[in-house]
Amino acid sequence: MTGRRELVFLVFVVVILLGGIAFDVMSSDVAEQTSIAAEGERFESRAVFCPPASGKAKANTYFTVASGTGEDTVVGTSSGVDEPADLAADQIQSFHSERSDALDIVGFGSTVVASGISARRDPSGAGAAQCASEASERWYFAAGSSSIDVTEKILIYNPFPDEAVVSLGAITPRGELSRTALRDLAVPAKEWRTIVFSDVVQVKNTIAVEVETRRGRVVAWRETTAFGKRVTKGIEFDLGAPAPEMQWYFPDGAVGEGAEETISLLNPGEQEAVVSVILATPEETLTPPDLVEFVVPPRTQRVISVGDYTGKKKSELMSVSVIVTSLNGQPVIAERVVSLDTEDLSGRSSELGATETSPAWFLGPAARAPSADAVVVMAPGSEDVTVDLTILSENGSLLAPAELQGLQITAGSRIKVAIGEWTRGEMMGVIVSSDQDVVAERFSYSEGAADISALMGQPIKMLP
Repeated sequence: MTGRRELVFLVFVVVILLGGIAFDVMSSDVAEQTSIAAEGERFESRAVFCPPASGKAKANTYFTVASGTGEDTVVGTSSGVDEPADLAADQIQSFHSERSDALDIVGFGSTVVASGISARRDPSGAGAAQCASEASERWYFAAGSSSIDVTEKILIYNPFPDEAVVSLGAITPRGELSRTALRDLAVPAKEWRTIVFSDVVQVKNTIAVEVETRRGRVVAWRETTAFGKRVTKGIEFDLGAPAPEMQWYFPDGAVGEGAEETISLLNPGEQEAVVSVILATPEETLTPPDLVEFVVPPRTQRVISVGDYTGKKKSELMSVSVIVTSLNGQPVIAERVVSLDTEDLSGRSSELGATETSPAWFLGPAARAPSADAVVVMAPGSEDVTVDLTILSENGSLLAPAELQGLQITAGSRIKVAIGEWTRGEMMGVIVSSDQDVVAERFSYSEGAADISALMGQPIKMLP
C-alpha cells in the first residue's frame, strides 16, 4: 500500500508540474499585455480622479492630461472606451465624454496631472476644475450659497470597489447648521452622486460645506449655477480641499466697475484662526489694517470683499492678487469667487487657492473654445523672477514664442499674459517654468457660453 501511495503521489506531482509549465506557456502573452498596469505604485497613486457634470441639461465634459514629471508615459482611462496611449512629455491628451461621468486617468510609468471642463446649455455656462490626485475622508468648500438665485450642488465620486458613506455639513458666519437629510448618504462603488445642497439647506447668501466620510474615501467638487436677476449669471466649478492649510495663493482676481472678487475663509477647527490677507494690485502691495490680523472663529466662515480694501475708485477695473496666511498655527480653507459683468466679459468663476509655490506648473485649458485666454503668474518671494511659457498641443507640437520667453516679474507682484494669439480658441496646455518659485493660474472667457472660468495650476517636476 505504501508503494502504491508513493506512486500515486509521484504521478500527482508530475501532473501539477506539467500543468504549471503549460499554464506559464499559455499565459505568457497575457502577462506581457498586463504587466504595464501592475508595475510601479498601486492604482491609486498612479491615477487622478476627474469630475463628472451634473444636471438634466445636455452637458459635455472634456478632460486634458499631461505628464507630471517631464517624462514620456502611457495613459489609460476607466471608461473602457479609450485604449492606453503613449503620452510624450511635451504634449497633452484629451478625452471627451457626453455621458458626463467621472473618469479615472491612470499614468503607467509616470504620474500625470489633469483637469476637466464642463460645458452646458440651459442654463448656458462653463467651468473648469482640477482632477484630484487623491481621494480623501474629508473635503471642504469655503465659498457657496443657498440663496434663491442659485443652485448649489456637491458632486461626490467614489473611485473604489467598495461603497462609501458620507455626511455633509453646512457652516455659516454664525456657525454650523445641522441637517439630518445630509447624513449617511451612500455612494456606490465606482459611481458618483449629486447632492443639491441648496434644496436641503435654508436660504443663506453665503455658506461653506464640509464633506465627511463615515466609510471609505471619496472625491468632491462644487458646482454652483447662478441664474437669478439679482446675481451675475454663470457657473462656479471647482475641486474641494482635502484639508485646511496654513497659506493660500490667488494670482488672479478682479475688482472695479462690473467686477467683484470675494475671498471666503473657512475655519473647520476647534480653535480660533488669525490670518493675514495681503493684496497685490498692478501698482502696489497692500496690507489693509483690518486684514493684518483677521479673526475667523472656530467652525465658522468669513467672507472678504476684496474691492472694499483696494483704495481705488469703483469705476477702475483692475486685477488683484491675494495671499492668505495663518498667523497662529490654526489652518484654514480659502476660496475665491469672481463675477464679471462688463462690456467685454461676463460670468462667474470660483477657485481654491494654491497651497504651495513651485518653479514649474502645468495649466490645463480653462475653456473648450476660449475667445479670451490668459496666464497669470505671481512671484510671492523676495526676488525678481524670470518666467518662460510653453504651449502644448495634442499633436505634440511645442510653441515657445519669443514673446512668451524671459518674462520679468518684480518680487511680490504678478503679470497677466494674453496667450489667445497662440492657443487660437483651442484646448491647449501651458507649461510655466521659472528661475524662482512662483504660482500660476489660467483665466479664460467663452463667448459661446457667456461665462468666465479660472483654473489654478498644478505643480510639476521638470527634467533637467
